[in-house]
Amino acid sequence: MARSIRTRRREVRRVSEEERDRSDQITLEQTINNAANANQFLTTSEFDDTDGTYYFYGGVDSDLDWKINRYTKSVLVRTSADLGNNPTKTSLDDAWTDRLTITYS
Repeated sequence: MARSIRTRRREVRRVSEEERDRSDQITLEQTINNAANANQFLTTSEFDDTDGTYYFYGGVDSDLDWKINRYTKSVLVRTSADLGNNPTKTSLDDAWTDRLTITYS
């Protein structure tokens, strides 16, 4: 009987950890989505979460200039790249292709 109680406690603990992880993920996604909306992109056409360190959002702002925002996954610090700090990247497509190596500030 005592063993089944311990087993049940482990199962409850595991479910609680899974729920917490899911809750953290939802909160993280909401934070990123709110941040993306705050960037005032006219369109957010690109998103990449496959990098181990950063999330990337790319789009066109209200002036129709490309912009890529890079968020550090661990603390959601944002840095941005645009034509001003990457003058050789004249389109979002060019910049998005090189999003890992362009200059952010």
